Amino acid sequence: CPRIAFGQQHADIPIHYDWMILSESEMDRDATYEWFGKHGLRYYVAGWIGETDGHRAYMSLQRSRRQGHVAPEQVEQFALVVQHMAQALSLAVKLGTLEQQCRFNLEVIDTRPQAIFALDGAGKVLLTNARADRLLSAGDGLVVFNGRLQCRLGSEQASLDRVINAALEPEGAEARGGWTRIGRASGRLALVAFVAPVVPGEQLLGSFHPKALVFVSDPAEVSSIDDQALHDLFDLTLAEARLASALSQGHSIESAAALLGVRPATARSELKSVFRKTGVNRQQDLVRLLTSISAMSSGPPRG
Repeated sequence: CPRIAFGQQHADIPIHYDWMILSESEMDRDATYEWFGKHGLRYYVAGWIGETDGHRAYMSLQRSRRQGHVAPEQVEQFALVVQHMAQALSLAVKLGTLEQQCRFNLEVIDTRPQAIFALDGAGKVLLTNARADRLLSAGDGLVVFNGRLQCRLGSEQASLDRVINAALEPEGAEARGGWTRIGRASGRLALVAFVAPVVPGEQLLGSFHPKALVFVSDPAEVSSIDDQALHDLFDLTLAEARLASALSQGHSIESAAALLGVRPATARSELKSVFRKTGVNRQQDLVRLLTSISAMSSGPPRG
């Protein structure tokens, strides 16, 4: 098609039309114009709308032989249409990007070892990850009532509200958030909650605009360290990795040895090797190191 070929060869010309390309006699001999003629069309006006990563967008309007060549005022009108179409294309690209970003962010927060609640400016729950849904389903420590997080133990509601309100301070104030414990009706270990304000302007969740995030951890759900991770990071043997994992879950050297079916002396010898390979000298430093790795490597909840 001579029209598209001209447009590709003259990208610097934003709008083009027939007499810029062919004479009337050349149009009569061109196969493309013969095909358009069968449909009652003869002339056209066209222009490039814009580019995306995978496409170049081009728009053309057709005219009949009776309508004749496009007039200058019609070219001006077409130029306005092209501008609007270019804006539409840009918006479509942005919306597609935001949708992909939102989907990616949702997948990311589902991999976190904490229950996560995204709150709007009024403190209402906008979004939850998979662990948060499980926590709410249990109904032991937290529930949602009228869109807001509520403690099952009413005596602890004031503390939760305080840190949430601190994270939702109005613009211009210093939003802080904070930590609080959330007791459970079952008497199990209290949940630990951290509330953080979202930095203005961040688009964490696409079309969602949270003002604060609530991270809730369950101390009873201690994640074990992946043996392969310990091998890759520190070259620990399987026995050393299992010992380190047991210690990170709160076992003493004696209880870890009993758990693994080895003598305490063997466990102490393996612990010395673990210290040497990880670069720490005390058991509490080892536990701190492994806990940080566990938080990074924990995947989505099972079941």
